[in-house]
Amino acid sequence: MTAATAIGKSGVQMQHFDDGSMAIFITATRQAMHLGPDMAAQLRDFIRLFDQRKEPVTVLSQARDIVHGDREKTHGEPTKNLAAIAAMWAPIFGTGVTQQQVCLAMIALKVARAINNPRHRDHWTDIVGYVALAERCGHIAPAEEA
Repeated sequence: MTAATAIGKSGVQMQHFDDGSMAIFITATRQAMHLGPDMAAQLRDFIRLFDQRKEPVTVLSQARDIVHGDREKTHGEPTKNLAAIAAMWAPIFGTGVTQQQVCLAMIALKVARAINNPRHRDHWTDIVGYVALAERCGHIAPAEEA
């Protein structure tokens, strides 16, 4: 399974794969390349550093950095992690749970917490992060299909 395709204003498409590798397609020149997991991680780190110099720190940029950065190192590959959570929740709830439902439930949890302390930045960052995670794992239609 692959994550949703990201298309930047530059016309560069990036497809992230479960093994950490990445395919890049440049629409203007119609050139493509595949990066192994190590090179893909280096490119993601470079893009994150480059983006941070150009834009202010926002809830959106923080969530992006978390979802496409350190969380994978601590939590593992996102699709596998969501599948493990869904498998653990299924017997608790007595029904099958999808990865998408895990994301929705975590968003609901963060909204409930935000109600108690609406100015706490982490709640909002986590909400955006779970939306981004759902997109990264292919649970939201790409922009061109919406």
